[in-house]
Amino acid sequence: MKSLQEFDVEKVSDKVWKKARDTYISKPNFDPETAKAVSLPAFALCKWAIACSKYAEVTKRVAPKKAKLAEVQ
Repeated sequence: MKSLQEFDVEKVSDKVWKKARDTYISKPNFDPETAKAVSLPAFALCKWAIACSKYAEVTKRVAPKKAKLAEVQ
């Protein structure tokens, strides 16, 4: 649990996130509600993986804009 709480999404490479999305997260059977019927921890891990993936995507798009803004100031 502690390693999940301390997981640094920003340190995971784009290549790893792409593989996770292509191999698991984008699949129709990677569904938190389906997992919930079997296991609450599986449900939580699905939600966590999806959230981390989306966070990584947004951070990738925002980081260059943030850096540019810092240059201007």
